[in-house]
Amino acid sequence: MEEMKLEKALQRIEEIVELLESGDLELEETIQYFKEGTELVKFCSSKIDSLELKITQLTSQLGAAEKEEI
Repeated sequence: MEEMKLEKALQRIEEIVELLESGDLELEETIQYFKEGTELVKFCSSKIDSLELKITQLTSQLGAAEKEEI
C-alpha cells in the first residue's frame, strides 16, 4: 500500500462504500471489504497528515524568505 497514490486510495474507498451499501455481500466479504476500507482510511489519513506538514513547512519557509527581503 506504500506506493499507492492518495487519489487511488480514495477512489478505492468509494468503491468499497458502494459495495458495502449494496447489501449484496456475504458476511465474510463484508468483513473483508470493511477491513480493507479501514486500512485505506488509515493510509489516507497518514498521507494527508504528511502533506499538511509539508505545506506548513513550505509556508513557513516562504514567510521567512519574505521577511528577509524586507
